[in-house]
Amino acid sequence: MSRRSALFIFITSLLFSETWELKKSTDYYKAYTKGDRTKTYRIESNFSLNPDEIFNFLTSFDKFHKIYNNIESIEILYKNDSTVIHYSVMDSPWPVSNRDLITRIDFKKVDGTYIMKSCAADEMNIPVKNDLVRISEFNEKIIIRPDGSNRSELIIEGKIGFGGNIPQWLQSAALLSGPITTMDKLKEISRR
Repeated sequence: MSRRSALFIFITSLLFSETWELKKSTDYYKAYTKGDRTKTYRIESNFSLNPDEIFNFLTSFDKFHKIYNNIESIEILYKNDSTVIHYSVMDSPWPVSNRDLITRIDFKKVDGTYIMKSCAADEMNIPVKNDLVRISEFNEKIIIRPDGSNRSELIIEGKIGFGGNIPQWLQSAALLSGPITTMDKLKEISRR
């Protein structure tokens, strides 16, 4: 490889690499984003909870409409020991149309660490309702790892495209609202 080629590759990688931008930091989590139109988010945290307690909270789907302000409804479509598929309708502020999402979540536990992978799914063939916009771009990975005695490290990283026409400022505000609510609720649980 010539010096010119190497220099070109180096400069190109600098121009097109994206770095995480810290958006919010508290005593129990750090929230980051990167990207433009379809942003990626990352939350890093530690809690005085064991991994099972965090996993049980994150899989209590029947309570999500009470925990998350924007979830109007959620319905479990399929469930077994390692997969859940659910359909949810999310409330959006006027004049933006409400959203719906079919989510497939695959999870496993390896050496005390939970790994959860979620994505937008279409295998249930649910038609889009006229008054809703379907979220078809969603991927998320959650890692819940033991971190000492009765403590856990929690990392959530994902990417979502909200679909339809949403102002950039609203997308940015909505991007971290769910993961931050998760952190706040887990903090409440850890104080009990």
